[in-house]
Amino acid sequence: MNQNKRYLTLFLLLLLYINTTAQQIHSAIDTTDSRIKEQITFLQDYFQQVENIKDYWHPKYAKMETYNYSMLIDGIAQSHTPKAMMDRFELHLTEIQNLNDTLSYFKTALYHQEHGHALTYKHYLVKSEDRYYIDNCKEYEKNRFQEFKTPNITFYISPWYEVDTKALHQASTQIDSLYNVLKPLKPKPHIENFLCASLEEMNALTNMTHFYGYVGGFTHMEGSFIVAHNNSPLYVHECIHVLLGNPEGKSFILGEGIASYLGGISNK
Repeated sequence: MNQNKRYLTLFLLLLLYINTTAQQIHSAIDTTDSRIKEQITFLQDYFQQVENIKDYWHPKYAKMETYNYSMLIDGIAQSHTPKAMMDRFELHLTEIQNLNDTLSYFKTALYHQEHGHALTYKHYLVKSEDRYYIDNCKEYEKNRFQEFKTPNITFYISPWYEVDTKALHQASTQIDSLYNVLKPLKPKPHIENFLCASLEEMNALTNMTHFYGYVGGFTHMEGSFIVAHNNSPLYVHECIHVLLGNPEGKSFILGEGIASYLGGISNK
């Protein structure tokens, strides 16, 4: 009987070890570095969260449903809590960089035992009133692009994307035409349109440095911005989503139906 108890104890300890190993953050950096100790503690806490996830994100997203921009195209971010990510994947903390006293960024990589490397994320950390908040990359990666303002659209143009200013002004004018056709019962938003020359540039705006999926573009209706690569200045399909807004812009008939009828399914 005592021998059976010993075997049972050893089995339970082994099971606990396996479970703990699967649920820890693997690190490719020096976690004893005092300069990043606070960030590591914050991230260890974040990746245990199931319900209070939004509390860890910057307060400016308090009224947004889609506060993590990875969720716009990434199925893992859409369907996994931080804890579920750590439970299902090997989660590797690969980089933390301090940019100044209040701003830093971190990178994480997800690995799956059967499928290998899944993807890598990059997020920023903002320190405010002695605590940290996670932030999207978009506002900090804008310096990759050249800004060009028109009445209805502010364009952010890749340095490797060629477009003449006449086409940009025409796109702004066409927004007025689309708005008059749709007649949404809400004010016309000012749109941000990111014209990327590559998938890599687009991924940087969705908090990813490597992504196995493929999309030509996406829209954040709450934030009134569009991101696409190798696209014309007026992405009619996505502009309709922004002009309609929630909930109409998400609906199958009015959102996708009208957007596909007037703008096609793809950017072409």
